[in-house]
Amino acid sequence: MNFKNPLDPQNSQITKAIKAWTTELYKLSDEVVITVAEIKCCGEDCPHIETVITIWEVKPKFIRVQKPLVYIRKHDLINLC
Repeated sequence: MNFKNPLDPQNSQITKAIKAWTTELYKLSDEVVITVAEIKCCGEDCPHIETVITIWEVKPKFIRVQKPLVYIRKHDLINLC
């Protein structure tokens, strides 16, 4: 299983888009820090790679999307809101 190169320009563009969609959908201020990371998922009913979006407020909120970063689209986040 190979992870995409985190320095790949496509990853950077998708990460920026995910952060913008998250800010919009959750009505966050621009000061709220959002991180996006791909992690290996080892559970039985888990895809091999999932993406975790973390909204760093007083109590961090974790959003798990069960697909690799490059396949995430705005509708995936809308479905999780």
